[in-house]
Amino acid sequence: MSRTRVDGVRPPPRHTPPARRNNLMPIVTPAYPAMNSSANVNAWSFAVLRDEFKRGSRICEEIVENADEDPLKLWAPLLERTDFFDKYDAYLAVNVLGGDEESFNSFKGFLGSRLRKLVERLGYLPLRAIHLFPEEFERTTTEGLADYGGCWFLGIKEDVTRMEGETLILTHTWTEFWTEDVCKYRDLDDDLDVRLEHLTWEQLPDFVFGDDQDEVAVAKEVALERREVRHAREAEEEELLAVEEENPALKALKEAEENADAGTLKRAREEEAAEDEVKKPLAPTEARTLHDDADLPRLAAVLPPWHPLATTSRVPRSKKVQLELAS
Repeated sequence: MSRTRVDGVRPPPRHTPPARRNNLMPIVTPAYPAMNSSANVNAWSFAVLRDEFKRGSRICEEIVENADEDPLKLWAPLLERTDFFDKYDAYLAVNVLGGDEESFNSFKGFLGSRLRKLVERLGYLPLRAIHLFPEEFERTTTEGLADYGGCWFLGIKEDVTRMEGETLILTHTWTEFWTEDVCKYRDLDDDLDVRLEHLTWEQLPDFVFGDDQDEVAVAKEVALERREVRHAREAEEEELLAVEEENPALKALKEAEENADAGTLKRAREEEAAEDEVKKPLAPTEARTLHDDADLPRLAAVLPPWHPLATTSRVPRSKKVQLELAS
């Protein structure tokens, strides 16, 4: 493809810019200039999306395989209520509070755009999963007696292996989020506040399960059944993992695989080193200059008259430039 401009529009670069190489979910916009519409997707939100894609794919495959059955029964699992509020044992409630409606709505919009920063900061803690639920709810706290309030929920799973029996402390992470992100709001005053609460599943408010008592009761019953099934499955997986670790044959097989990977990496490094030795050394080039004649007007404008480069047209890089001030 020609790299020349067409109608004043510069073509896209051949190589991915360094700032975009770590994008986990590159979805490029069709408009110019091309941008990644999912640049804000981090490792935690990408894991949630990937799990949901797998679940949807599995359900759709079952629908295709059982096309002769009742369509309503087949499609029901795909359209059922989210399992976010029964999927985790620990939740974080981020409450935003405000004194008047206008300032509260403005601050709430600002905070909603910064919640991904909180997820990224929580990612440095020993956690296996961080799931931010995008829907806003009523506030869970009544402290401060603010007239307006809202709340977002995050589901978290601790990494027991990395925790090593220690207690998970969020004070430093929350303080960092407050000082580095929340305090950037230009109209922040004493009437606006953000508070963090830790909730277990049993402490979740009823309004996250439904609008009326009957709906809440049914949703909690379904959630409780799901939690029992999930806990039983996790217990079986832990037992199976423990058996595999104790099995000498499986342990030996795992060690053999690790050794094979290490051997492959070692051979690759040796081949690269051999190729580097065969390559011809680069031919010496002429000494580069710090600037040329075209730069002299610009340099003269910014350099003091006593500086050597202010009057010297060419200074080779190999020449030592000494700066001597007149006494």
